[in-house]
Amino acid sequence: MGVREEGSLDLLADRLRQMVRDGFPPAEIAASALHFIVSEHPFWDANHRTGFEMAQLIIRAFSLRIVAPPKEVEIYVRGIDREGVTEAQIGAWIRRRAESLP
Repeated sequence: MGVREEGSLDLLADRLRQMVRDGFPPAEIAASALHFIVSEHPFWDANHRTGFEMAQLIIRAFSLRIVAPPKEVEIYVRGIDREGVTEAQIGAWIRRRAESLP
């Protein structure tokens, strides 16, 4: 367990900081994190769950949350590397499921 590639997490952090500085929408920032973690596997285990939770954490920083049935989330997130889902497609999916926090 643990981090497999520490440098990849530094790269991700730099990318996300730059996206925030450049004013990217929350869904695109979250999509970038989710796609990177799922496709690059920086951890020894739980990359799919970690990627989704990271996306959810980013969205929450913007007072939003991703609302979808757990089975849909599982199928969609597993399809990122299995079916080659792009960051743009993930961003669209997040936008469709984003709701304001209560």
